[in-house]
Amino acid sequence: MTDETQATPLSIGFFTTIELAEKEIVGGLLVTDRYGKPLEFQCTSPVSANKTQAILFGPTLKSYLIAELIGQSLFQKVSVKPNLLVTDQEIALEVRQFVRIPVLTVEEVAKTQGAITTQTTSTWRGRTLRYHSEHRSDANRFEEISQKLPEHADLCEPFERVREALREANRFTQTSQNSFSGS
Repeated sequence: MTDETQATPLSIGFFTTIELAEKEIVGGLLVTDRYGKPLEFQCTSPVSANKTQAILFGPTLKSYLIAELIGQSLFQKVSVKPNLLVTDQEIALEVRQFVRIPVLTVEEVAKTQGAITTQTTSTWRGRTLRYHSEHRSDANRFEEISQKLPEHADLCEPFERVREALREANRFTQTSQNSFSGS
């Protein structure tokens, strides 16, 4: 490890999306320090595909919307670039194709018992971690990064904060749009 790497503070990005009532998707990226303290939060406006896009993208549509359109743009937008990107949605692993840092999904081991997957998996503190199958070295890179995490670190907890912030931002946006008078 170089002196530059050791001097750079560890930051972790937590990326997730939620689906709104109109089949629109919003995404959020919370960047925290190694203790979970927020450093930056970015979110998208609601995104949806029109009928033609749905036809043309077929089964790849959701991956395109979540990983490429939402995930990639959020990562580019944050000024505090994380050393690690964690998601709670397996489909979001595709964002790894657009970023140069390790990306993993995290979930409780009990939820993954018997699951069949093509991703590389490992466990860490009672959680199953999945990595993109084309980036198997991410597991080794996470192992290095995890040495800097405090013993009480929970890679699942921040996702509820992100989802709640997305709901709040969407509620605020809808209220603003509904109360605007064009006269």
